[in-house]
Order: sequence, then C-alpha cells, then structure tokens
Amino acid sequence: MLKHHLKLVPRRRTFWTAAPPSSPFTKYSENYPSKIDHKILFSSLPPTQLTRLPNRLRVATQLLPTNNTTTVGIWVDPGPYLTSSKWKGVNHVLDRVIYKGTDLEKEIAMMGGDLLALTSREQISFQATNLIGGGGDVSLALQFLGAVLEYPRFGDEDVHREFAMVSRERQEAEDQLAKEFLLEHLHACAFEISAPGTPIVGSATKVITKEDVRNYMSEHFTPDRMVVVAAGGGIRHEEITEQAKSIFNKPGRGVSLDRLVKQGKDLYKKVLRAPKILFEEPEDIFTGSEVRFEDCGEALGKFAIAFKGASWSDADSVQLMVIKELLSSTLLARLGSEGIAENMTIFNTNYKDVGLFGVYAISKPEFSGDLASLVMLELTQLCSKVSRDDLVRARNKVKASLLLNMDKTKCVAEDIGCQILAHGQRIPYAELFEDIDAVDVKDIKAVVSRFIYNQDIVVVAAGAVQGIPDYNWFRRRTFGCS
Repeated sequence: MLKHHLKLVPRRRTFWTAAPPSSPFTKYSENYPSKIDHKILFSSLPPTQLTRLPNRLRVATQLLPTNNTTTVGIWVDPGPYLTSSKWKGVNHVLDRVIYKGTDLEKEIAMMGGDLLALTSREQISFQATNLIGGGGDVSLALQFLGAVLEYPRFGDEDVHREFAMVSRERQEAEDQLAKEFLLEHLHACAFEISAPGTPIVGSATKVITKEDVRNYMSEHFTPDRMVVVAAGGGIRHEEITEQAKSIFNKPGRGVSLDRLVKQGKDLYKKVLRAPKILFEEPEDIFTGSEVRFEDCGEALGKFAIAFKGASWSDADSVQLMVIKELLSSTLLARLGSEGIAENMTIFNTNYKDVGLFGVYAISKPEFSGDLASLVMLELTQLCSKVSRDDLVRARNKVKASLLLNMDKTKCVAEDIGCQILAHGQRIPYAELFEDIDAVDVKDIKAVVSRFIYNQDIVVVAAGAVQGIPDYNWFRRRTFGCS
C-alpha cells in the first residue's frame, strides 16, 4: 500500500509597500492641489479703483477688458441702525416706484440695456446695464440714475399701487407659508431688538404714502452713504469720477451719518442714562427662540434653523463660506441615500455687524424628525470630524462660484458696492483666494465650535409641524447630547 505524503508548502505572500518619495510613480499623483501664487493668476485683471470726493461720496470702478457689457449703479446705505420704526418697509416700496413717471426704462432699452432696483436689509441699489459697452453709454446711464434720485417723479397713485401690491405679496407668502415668510420670521426672532430683525416688506398696519417715500430719500440719501459703481468694458475711472462729482455736487442733503450718530448718543445718554448703548458699541443681540405656524391642511413640514453668524469684516467669514459648501456636499450626499427631504438649502448671510448661518428644509411629517437629526448631526460633528477630501472640494467650489461671477458685470458691481458700504474697501481676488486656500481642518473645527457648538439657536417651523422637534431638542443637539 502506497502512502502519499503531502507536503504543505506555505504560499508566498506579496506585500505592497509605498514607493519612495523620488519614485516617478508618485511624482504627479498627489490627490490635493498644490498652492499657487494667485497674484500671478489675477495679474491681468485691473485693480478696483476707489475715489472719495470732497462731499464724501465714493466712486468705484472695475475695468473688465474682455467684457462687452457695462453696469453702472448707485448703492445706498440708509443706516438701519439709526432709522426709526416709521420707515419700516419704505425702501421696499421705493425700489418699485423710483422709475415711475419717467421714460428712463424706454431710454435704457433703446441703448440695449435694462434697469434694476434691489432692496436688502441694509442696502438699496439702483442699477443700469448696457449690452454694448462704451464710455458714452455709461455716462448717459449715470446721468439718468442721478436725475431719478435727485428729482423723483413718482406720484401718489404709483405709491398706492405698489404698496397694495407689496401688501398682497406679503399676504400670499403668509398664506402659502413660503420660504421668504419663514426667513422673515427667522430674522425677527433672532434679532428681536436689533436692526436686522426689521422686516423688509414693512408692517401690514402701516400705510406708506408718497410723502413718506420722499422724506425717506431726502433724509437718508446723503453722499456719505452712497457709492457710485461702474463695472465692465470701456470704463474710465477719471471720467466716471468727474461725472459723479458734477451730478452729486451738493454737500449733503438731509441728516448726515455722523450727525445722526452724535444725536443718538446724546439722546440715549440723556434719557436712558446708560453707560453702554448700541450707538456707542454697535452689537446685535441674538436671541435663541422658536415660533411655529401649524397648518393641518399642509402635506409637508417646513423648518428653518439658524445660528448667529459672521459679519462682513469678521475674521471667520471666509471659513463660514467654506463650511457652507462643505455641509452642502455632505448633507446632499446623505439625503440622496436616505431620501427623507423634499428640499434643503444652506444659507450664510453676512451683514455689517452680524450674520446668520443656518439650514432651511422641507420634508413629509413622518420624516421630519429623522431629517432634523441628520442636519444637527452633520452640523455638530464638524467639531471633531472633517475629511480633507471634502474640505478641498468645498474650497474649490467656493473659488469656482467666485470665478463664474467675474464675467457678469451685475455681480461684479454688486460685490463692489456691498463691500465698500460694509467695510470701506473691496478685497482683491488674489487676497480672497489665498484666504480660502489657507482654510484647513483645524480652522473648520474652531469656527464650528465658535458659532454652532453649544450656541443659541433659532427655530421657525410651518405647515405640518407635528414631527418637527421643539427648541429644547434642537438646543440639546448643539453639543451632541440626545
């Protein structure tokens, strides 16, 4: 009988080791982009030129050599921290009636352009865009805008008609529980006694007349609160400056900003006897709160949560821009797999002295609790867990959105006007991109710890709110407790 002896030979195992740093296989395989000198990248873009006139009017221009359109506009800071409650909603009516009673829209249309008037919580702007660039077109558009602001021609019927339309739109937004309605109440709850809480559309109980609008303009549209901006092809800074000087040659109408500040200080010191007041140390008081608008007939539940964010000049404003894109990527990826949200938006709003950072979401009632848990989990875990791949992707998305807006003269002009009114200058693209690339994992964790971790939160819910957790539930989740 033969015996078969089997000898087990151990199988040779192959271990892959990392290639040495000098290996040609890793020379071009770095997953993360290397740092570049953004000054070289933007060297061909002319700088933004800024001039302050003797009457304190500021003129800013941006030449875009390859662009065939031009946008000229006037940005005004009406001073929300200094205006009284009687002006609530006036600027929203103003941007609708400012061109009434004139042929300005027809004249601009004949030049191949269009007109625009926009109102925000802190600023109001009047813009004209021409499809064909050229110094003559810019000069004519600036003359038109200056004439409209200096000598408005709207009448009583125009104001009454637009005020009725604003009231109707406000009522429709309330009936439909629209996103604008929730965000208005979000601001009102977050800043109960501060200027950002003032509703843009005004109050339903106050009727606005032509005298209100004209008095508002004469009191708040002073040269020290205005910025003339021109962006696009064919822009010449010296010509725009000289023309602005001739149009707005008055030393100042109404009450200047400095005078109102002084009056506010004297008044509050005399009446309230307070050693520290908002006029001396401007600070917007953020209040953690909750408001709900239940409607059993609604099929969806809507909620918005927000934290106190960064102002325009805050050192962490750039980090919050990156965090917004970071959350957008991670939350959308999770929602795509979970399927518990109908819609979601992450917002990061900056104001002169404060900001709001939060999430607006819509879901079915049975998924509202899971959606709220997912949102709070993604927000708070950024304090301790940040993927470098996601961070690089978020930085690139922020830079890409900025680059895409560089070809749009409206976006460039709006960016210039907002930045100059907010902190007196425009940050160069090279400097801004360097700040974005400098954001690292430690910065993300530190900023999330400052603005989100264990911080007050504002909650606004509407529609089918049965499954949406209450304020205490959201507040506990800000520091990871169940």
